[in-house]
Amino acid sequence: MIKFHSKQNPAKGSLIGKFVFADGGMHYASFSRPTMIVREMGVSLECQRLNRTMDAGVVVATSVSNEDETEVMRRASVACVCDTLDDVNAVLRANFASRSLYNASIEEGKQLFRALDGTEVTPDNAPTQRTPKP
Repeated sequence: MIKFHSKQNPAKGSLIGKFVFADGGMHYASFSRPTMIVREMGVSLECQRLNRTMDAGVVVATSVSNEDETEVMRRASVACVCDTLDDVNAVLRANFASRSLYNASIEEGKQLFRALDGTEVTPDNAPTQRTPKP
Protein backbone atom coordinates (compact mmCIF):
# COMPACT_ATOMS: atom_id res chain seq x y z
CA MET A 1 0.00 0.00 0.00
CA ILE A 2 1.18 3.50 -0.84
CA LYS A 3 0.18 6.38 1.46
CA PHE A 4 1.11 10.03 0.90
CA HIS A 5 1.68 12.41 3.78
CA SER A 6 2.32 16.10 4.43
CA LYS A 7 2.99 18.39 7.36
CA GLN A 8 -0.80 18.70 7.77
CA ASN A 9 -1.23 14.91 7.50
CA PRO A 10 1.93 13.36 9.04
CA ALA A 11 2.66 9.64 9.06
CA LYS A 12 1.32 8.01 12.21
CA GLY A 13 2.09 4.70 13.86
CA SER A 14 5.18 2.56 13.61
CA LEU A 15 7.19 2.90 10.42
CA ILE A 16 9.74 0.18 11.22
CA GLY A 17 10.13 -2.08 8.19
CA LYS A 18 8.29 0.38 5.93
CA PHE A 19 9.80 2.12 2.92
CA VAL A 20 9.61 5.90 2.95
CA PHE A 21 10.30 8.81 0.61
CA ALA A 22 10.91 12.48 1.34
CA ASP A 23 9.44 15.26 -0.82
CA GLY A 24 11.60 15.65 -3.92
CA GLY A 25 11.53 19.44 -3.72
CA MET A 26 11.17 19.87 -7.50
CA HIS A 27 8.88 22.11 -9.53
CA TYR A 28 7.01 18.97 -10.53
CA ALA A 29 5.65 16.34 -8.14
CA SER A 30 8.44 14.00 -7.08
CA PHE A 31 9.60 11.93 -4.14
CA SER A 32 13.24 11.29 -3.25
CA ARG A 33 15.54 9.30 -1.00
CA PRO A 34 13.75 5.95 -0.87
CA THR A 35 14.84 4.19 2.31
CA MET A 36 13.64 1.49 4.70
CA ILE A 37 13.06 2.43 8.34
CA VAL A 38 15.10 0.29 10.72
CA ARG A 39 14.59 2.20 13.98
CA GLU A 40 12.45 4.98 15.41
CA MET A 41 14.00 7.49 17.79
CA GLY A 42 11.25 9.89 18.88
CA VAL A 43 10.89 12.44 16.07
CA SER A 44 13.80 10.93 14.12
CA LEU A 45 13.96 7.79 12.00
CA GLU A 46 17.00 5.64 11.26
CA CYS A 47 16.91 4.59 7.60
CA GLN A 48 18.73 2.10 5.41
CA ARG A 49 19.27 3.05 1.74
CA LEU A 50 18.02 0.85 -1.08
CA ASN A 51 20.05 -0.75 -3.86
CA ARG A 52 18.86 0.61 -7.18
CA THR A 53 19.40 -0.15 -10.86
CA MET A 54 18.16 1.08 -14.24
CA ASP A 55 15.24 -0.72 -15.88
CA ALA A 56 14.16 0.58 -19.30
CA GLY A 57 15.51 4.04 -18.50
CA VAL A 58 13.88 4.23 -15.08
CA VAL A 59 15.63 3.84 -11.72
CA VAL A 60 14.10 0.97 -9.72
CA ALA A 61 14.85 -0.41 -6.25
CA THR A 62 16.09 -3.99 -6.09
CA SER A 63 16.77 -4.61 -2.39
CA VAL A 64 17.71 -3.06 0.93
CA SER A 65 21.40 -2.22 1.09
CA ASN A 66 23.42 -3.85 3.82
CA GLU A 67 26.64 -2.07 2.87
CA ASP A 68 25.69 1.59 3.31
CA GLU A 69 25.67 3.32 6.66
CA THR A 70 22.27 4.18 8.02
CA GLU A 71 20.89 7.70 7.70
CA VAL A 72 18.66 9.73 9.98
CA MET A 73 15.62 11.68 8.82
CA ARG A 74 12.90 13.56 10.64
CA ARG A 75 9.49 11.89 10.87
CA ALA A 76 7.99 15.18 9.65
CA SER A 77 9.98 14.79 6.39
CA VAL A 78 8.17 11.57 5.43
CA ALA A 79 6.10 12.35 2.33
CA CYS A 80 5.26 8.82 1.22
CA VAL A 81 5.11 5.42 2.97
CA CYS A 82 5.19 2.11 1.06
CA ASP A 83 4.82 -1.46 2.27
CA THR A 84 6.78 -3.31 -0.44
CA LEU A 85 9.57 -2.78 -2.98
CA ASP A 86 6.92 -3.07 -5.71
CA ASP A 87 5.18 -0.05 -4.16
CA VAL A 88 8.52 1.81 -4.06
CA ASN A 89 9.09 1.06 -7.73
CA ALA A 90 5.61 2.31 -8.61
CA VAL A 91 6.50 5.65 -6.95
CA LEU A 92 9.88 5.74 -8.73
CA ARG A 93 8.15 5.14 -12.08
CA ALA A 94 5.63 7.89 -11.26
CA ASN A 95 8.58 10.22 -10.53
CA PHE A 96 9.92 9.53 -14.03
CA ALA A 97 6.49 10.06 -15.62
CA SER A 98 5.95 13.28 -13.63
CA ARG A 99 9.29 14.68 -14.79
CA SER A 100 8.47 13.72 -18.38
CA LEU A 101 5.10 15.51 -18.18
CA TYR A 102 6.78 18.59 -16.70
CA ASN A 103 9.41 18.69 -19.45
CA ALA A 104 6.71 18.20 -22.10
CA SER A 105 4.69 21.12 -20.69
CA ILE A 106 7.76 23.37 -20.85
CA GLU A 107 8.32 22.37 -24.47
CA GLU A 108 4.66 23.09 -25.32
CA GLY A 109 4.99 26.53 -23.73
CA LYS A 110 8.07 27.23 -25.87
CA GLN A 111 6.14 26.15 -28.96
CA LEU A 112 3.42 28.70 -28.17
CA PHE A 113 6.00 31.47 -28.30
CA ARG A 114 7.76 30.05 -31.38
CA ALA A 115 4.37 30.19 -33.14
CA LEU A 116 4.27 33.93 -32.42
CA ASP A 117 7.70 34.50 -33.98
CA GLY A 118 7.30 36.85 -36.94
CA THR A 119 3.65 37.60 -36.14
CA GLU A 120 2.60 41.21 -36.47
CA VAL A 121 -0.27 42.29 -34.29
CA THR A 122 -2.38 45.03 -35.85
CA PRO A 123 -5.47 46.81 -34.53
CA ASP A 124 -7.54 44.66 -36.92
CA ASN A 125 -6.54 41.35 -35.35
CA ALA A 126 -5.69 42.39 -31.78
CA PRO A 127 -8.27 41.85 -29.04
CA THR A 128 -9.15 44.84 -26.90
CA GLN A 129 -6.95 44.98 -23.80
CA ARG A 130 -8.99 47.47 -21.78
CA THR A 131 -10.74 46.81 -18.51
CA PRO A 132 -14.31 48.16 -18.56
CA LYS A 133 -14.94 50.97 -16.12
CA PRO A 134 -17.53 50.29 -13.44
